Amino acid sequence: MEHMRRGLVRPDAVTYEAVLKATTWTLALEIIGEMRRESFEPGIVACTTIMKKASLHDCPWSLTLSMLHELRQRAVQPDSAAYDVAIRDCTRGHQWQMALSLLRMMQQEGVQPHLKCWTTISDTCGRVSLWEIAMDLLEQMRASCVSPDRVSYGVVIDSCQRAGHQQLAIELYHEMQRAGVPQMQ
Repeated sequence: MEHMRRGLVRPDAVTYEAVLKATTWTLALEIIGEMRRESFEPGIVACTTIMKKASLHDCPWSLTLSMLHELRQRAVQPDSAAYDVAIRDCTRGHQWQMALSLLRMMQQEGVQPHLKCWTTISDTCGRVSLWEIAMDLLEQMRASCVSPDRVSYGVVIDSCQRAGHQQLAIELYHEMQRAGVPQMQ
C-alpha cells in the first residue's frame, strides 16, 4: 500500500480487499481503519474477510455478529459466506439460538443456506440434546432443495442416539441408504 502511495496511485476498494485477504488479522484491522480514513466503506468482501480472520483467531462470536450487524446497518446484503462465518462462530460459542436466528434471517433475506450451514447448526443442536430441532433442520434442509450428505445425516443420527432414540436413528440410517447418499471418500 505504501508503494502505491509513493507512486501517487490511490488504492481503490478492490486493492484494499486484495490486501486484506493476504494479510494478518491485526494488520487487517489497521487496513479497515485506513479504508475508512480514505472514505472507502468496507463492502461485503472486506467484511467477510475480516470475519473469517477473526474466526480463525478465536475472537468472540459477538465480534462476527457485530460485523454482520454493521453490514446490515449500511444496507449491504450479507452473503452466504458472511452468514456461514457468523453461524459457525455462534455454534462454537454454544449460541445455538443465535445460530438458528441467523439461519432464519438468511432465509427471510433470500440468501440460500448451504449444506455446511444446515449441518453446523444441526450438529450444535444435537450436542445440547435438542435432537428434535436437529431432525427438523434435516427436514427443512430437504424442503429447501439442499441434499443432505452423510455428515448431515450422521450428526442427526448421532443426536438421536445420544437422546436414547436408537430406533429413530436406525430409521434415519435406512432413509439415508434409500436416498442413495454416497459413501464418504
